[in-house]
Amino acid sequence: MPLMPWIVAAVAVVLVVALVVLWARNYRRVGPNQVLVISGRTSTVLDAEGRKQKVGYRLQVGGGTFVMPLMETAEVFPLEVFSISLRCPEVLTAQGVLISAEAQGQVKACGEEPLLHRAVENFLSKGSSGITYVAQEVLEGHMRGILGTLTVEEIYAQREEFAHRVRVAAQEDFGRLGLDLVSFSLKDISDSQGYIAALGARRIAEVKRDATIAQAETERDAAINASQARKEGDVARLAAETELAEATRDFEV
Repeated sequence: MPLMPWIVAAVAVVLVVALVVLWARNYRRVGPNQVLVISGRTSTVLDAEGRKQKVGYRLQVGGGTFVMPLMETAEVFPLEVFSISLRCPEVLTAQGVLISAEAQGQVKACGEEPLLHRAVENFLSKGSSGITYVAQEVLEGHMRGILGTLTVEEIYAQREEFAHRVRVAAQEDFGRLGLDLVSFSLKDISDSQGYIAALGARRIAEVKRDATIAQAETERDAAINASQARKEGDVARLAAETELAEATRDFEV
């Protein structure tokens, strides 16, 4: 019985198994909030101005792809949202009052090209800690700059406007970094000189004063109305008595 067909079949089976194992070992999957960065081969991408440029990597957003052994290496890059706590101590406001401000922000890497390429190139080696650190530095810098242009009263009364100004100011920097500022909000402002407490006390005094004035005006109006009612009652009673006297006189005549 010839052995050659069996040998060929065995070699074919071994090759198929080897290819399956090779594929299984080098097929990489990532979640929907991750990007697989495959380095080693050149690919063409579009930059922010729509121009083509060559880079030494390719991206797989979610799903999976085959990574060529010996030719390519793969790293996972995060796309999830990161929360960052922001604090600006001892900031001089427009009227010279030192305050401290606390805020909260949510930031993530942009998930769409070409900004995704910027994020990968800026933060692949730094990971999530690098993203949060740089985002914190950028936001706190803009917070300080904007706080210095406002009064304490404006900051306290217009928190949404302050947050909007910070988002707008940081947008260009975040775009250059390939990051997206998902949300930003001012949590609290405080000072060590009692200025904000004095504002609150003054406001409470104003409210109490307005309440006292309103009560006095109400009592005054009530007294005026009562006096007017008594006056109208006296007039009506006098008119009735006069009419009765005239009727009696006419009857007697």
